[in-house]
Amino acid sequence: MKENNIINLSDYREEREEVKRKTLPPQYIKDFEVGGYYIYPELGVMIHCMLITDSSHTHNNELMYLMEDQYGNLFSVPISDPDGMMGWRLLEKQVFIEIVKKGLPEPEPPRVS
Repeated sequence: MKENNIINLSDYREEREEVKRKTLPPQYIKDFEVGGYYIYPELGVMIHCMLITDSSHTHNNELMYLMEDQYGNLFSVPISDPDGMMGWRLLEKQVFIEIVKKGLPEPEPPRVS
């Protein structure tokens, strides 16, 4: 019996794209964006860029990114520091949210007196 030699072109393209993505070197970011989510895989740290300050009193009035990590720690990075972006990659918002939810303690039930 003869085999069916029909190839679904869209499936073939998806498979090729997946192989291509896996063989590409990591894509690092060039700049943080407010509302963006990022991961530093080598350190296991994820961050959410929440806002940009208008001027920092403790950093010579520099503009600063204000960020939170997946543990709830807040920190800032000067916008003018390109080395601060080295090693960071884009992260999906949902991944960050799921990790945060897993790390939060369960709320205590209300106590009845």
